[in-house]
Amino acid sequence: MVLSVPAFPGPLYYRGPVLLHPDHLMHVFAGGLVTWLCLGLFSSGGGRGRLSHTTVVALAVVLAMGLGAAKEVTDWRSVVSSGHHYNQMDTVRDMGSNAIGVGGVMLWRGRRGRDPQDESGVVFPTG
Repeated sequence: MVLSVPAFPGPLYYRGPVLLHPDHLMHVFAGGLVTWLCLGLFSSGGGRGRLSHTTVVALAVVLAMGLGAAKEVTDWRSVVSSGHHYNQMDTVRDMGSNAIGVGGVMLWRGRRGRDPQDESGVVFPTG
């Protein structure tokens, strides 16, 4: 959340080139991390019935994108509270960065192949 605190003369996450702010990199990382963790969490079933592959993927995507949207609300609130101008295109780029992180993990997991022991078809995080 350090990147959400506006710094003089402007918010830290507006530093750098327009298409590559530090905030965008955080959204890529966070989107991918939340997706990866959700895939592992929801794939295990927690002792109860297993969820379908489609349900697991949908939950992972919705939660990752939802967390990114929640962070955007804190960004917006901190900038508005500080009296600085809020760049709405930054929100679009941040949510796009989240989608890149989510998509990257989905592609990476898809390329690794599926666990032959898993009937749901979900790829498990290892480690």
